[in-house]
Amino acid sequence: MPNPIIDRAALADLLTTAFSDLPKKLRVFSSDRRGYVALRQNGVLLGDYWLDQGEVLNAICGTVTSSMSHEGWQQVDTIEICLTHHYRPVSLLDFSSKFPNSKRGIRGIKLQYQSQVAIYSPTQMIARNLSFPEVFASFLQQISISAEAFANQGGIIESFAAEQILLTLDAAAAVTKLYRGNQIVPLAEMSRQTISDMLESMGIWLQHNCLDNGRLIYKYFPSTNHPSDDNNITRQFLATLGLIRYAQFTGQSDRLVMADRNLTYNLAQYYRLQSGIGGSEHRGKVELGTTALAALAILEHPDRDRYADILQMLSQEIEAFWQPDGSFSISSQPRSQNLHSGLVLLFWASLYKATQEKYLLQRCRQSLLYYRQWHLKHRHPAFIPWHAQAYALLYDETGDPLLRDFIFEMYDWLLPMQQWEKLRSLDARGRFYDPAQKEYGSPHAATTGNYLQGLVDAYRLAKQSNDTPRANAYELAIWRGLRHIRQLQFKDDVDTFYIQERSLVWGGVRTTVYDNTIRLDNVQQSLMAILKLYNLPEFPQQPPQPKIAFQQLKQKVNIAPIMAEITEKSPLWFYDTSRQQKLAPQQETQSIFLRRAVKPFPVGIENARDVHESCPTEVAKEFPVVMNWVEDFVAEIGGELGRVNIVRLAPKGRVYSHIDHGEYYRLRDRYHLVLQSPSGSWMKCGSEEVTMHEGELWWFDNKQPHEAFNPAEEWRIHLIFDVLRKT
Repeated sequence: MPNPIIDRAALADLLTTAFSDLPKKLRVFSSDRRGYVALRQNGVLLGDYWLDQGEVLNAICGTVTSSMSHEGWQQVDTIEICLTHHYRPVSLLDFSSKFPNSKRGIRGIKLQYQSQVAIYSPTQMIARNLSFPEVFASFLQQISISAEAFANQGGIIESFAAEQILLTLDAAAAVTKLYRGNQIVPLAEMSRQTISDMLESMGIWLQHNCLDNGRLIYKYFPSTNHPSDDNNITRQFLATLGLIRYAQFTGQSDRLVMADRNLTYNLAQYYRLQSGIGGSEHRGKVELGTTALAALAILEHPDRDRYADILQMLSQEIEAFWQPDGSFSISSQPRSQNLHSGLVLLFWASLYKATQEKYLLQRCRQSLLYYRQWHLKHRHPAFIPWHAQAYALLYDETGDPLLRDFIFEMYDWLLPMQQWEKLRSLDARGRFYDPAQKEYGSPHAATTGNYLQGLVDAYRLAKQSNDTPRANAYELAIWRGLRHIRQLQFKDDVDTFYIQERSLVWGGVRTTVYDNTIRLDNVQQSLMAILKLYNLPEFPQQPPQPKIAFQQLKQKVNIAPIMAEITEKSPLWFYDTSRQQKLAPQQETQSIFLRRAVKPFPVGIENARDVHESCPTEVAKEFPVVMNWVEDFVAEIGGELGRVNIVRLAPKGRVYSHIDHGEYYRLRDRYHLVLQSPSGSWMKCGSEEVTMHEGELWWFDNKQPHEAFNPAEEWRIHLIFDVLRKT
């Protein structure tokens, strides 16, 4: 029967509601503007139109109501609308820069050659999972011309923006404003309940994508409703491990049967016997990491005794690769060293936990020493999550602080790569990606899920060690990463409006915000991270509220006598260069130390960040004006003076993102008095950014990630000091 709400008046009311939130200049469109309309039923596109005549609201109403009169179209359940604006010409030379992947689903493209025209709205690009180069290549093929000829013979390329609206036509008709064909998941709406929903829906996705023979679909294309023929042995065994953990978590017999069926299938497909030694094989290629994953999956299987012979042979295969210096005789390619060494160590750490075989612990320790040095020379994010998980298991068994501290060192380095405030694409926030380091790879859901697994371990160890600044930083990063995975998950009728086989995508995780391909490890990696969280009752119920990062205390401090004293003693900038040489974030600074940690350090303390006592340096007597000012301020607020430095930052220089860790900093407040900064002193702390000016005194929370930049052509100088408040 015809949809009861579809008549011209009802549709006009819905559209008026939808348009009411738009900027006034976009609400009424003249004839040179265009609107895109698509009608769907259960994800199937029934028809779409580009409208450029008259007033768009009336045009849409007329087009939809007339279309709905067609036989068989009465059951339209969604209407997709794009109101386009801000058309801009794009040259062929600028095509790549104006149409990057990050703009897919945000901007549309118009192509014209003589009388031939092709227009793609942002929602079309998402629904059909198209890239801009694909669209352009298809148009060139259609008109049988090369790109060069297109440009030379008057071809036109334009980009445009669009307001995206989805009308859902059911018993409770709704209007949704879209962002890249989806809705933004706010961090504030994340909670433990959301995480539970994510886990449950991921489990449902695994069930729907596990075939009767045990095989999991490796890759699925929602836009075309078909799976890919591609496969990857390593990721298949990763999924096996995830299935086993998920089945054991639920305790449901059908899930355990599914996990066992999947393990049996993968072993039958990829396991070989050669001269009594086993190995994982795919298309004739044996990979050490895959062998380790197969062994780890068996080790965690609740009935692993059934696979005891296979596990023994896989273990022998792995041991044959280990070298006395701690390395593995695998390819020297960074991918092999980053991935396979970590997977083996995770298996060995798990095996040691189960057997307490001392030789395994000795080998793991030797490999830690080798690969720690290797990683510091060849830093790469892919190294971190598997090694971190292995060392966390070993730390739980041994309590060796070297293991814990290396995990902290790795994740302190990785955390600044998580994109948040500076990323304009709201839906992509929370992912781990460094656009300045192409060798680190492209943004991908699977990598975010992978990093989260080790990060959960790092968070747990920071909490156990009472390292509150680290624990807080890791906790926030986990919530942000989970928010990004939730953004990528197919979870409701809005983000599946163009999907026909919704049961095959529900709970699945897109590869990126602009590529809806679901890959097995997109789900599996995130699922294993969430399962780790369930073992941490101390993990909070919701994300932390944003902390105050900065507070301005004084505006017009008389800094002239202080600067005169510093200028007179300028040779002392080169008296002690240890700070810029030893601390990577401070490499572009110079310092004059006036108070520092007392030496020798107390017994059992190896780093100044854990030393509470401070004392004047040998050069402090050269700066009586500076010290008098600092001491007067400390007396004014009632506190105990800690360390004091005069620090200058090079022209165009940076202080790179870092956190001041340690017991000393945990108890003290940090202050900056701006002495020289003609262009303003930019600083960021947490999610806040400020520009400080000469004569201003600021407090800021150095227990949050912070960084600084000097935009000027001359040195920026700050007086920096710490105070232990008594009240």
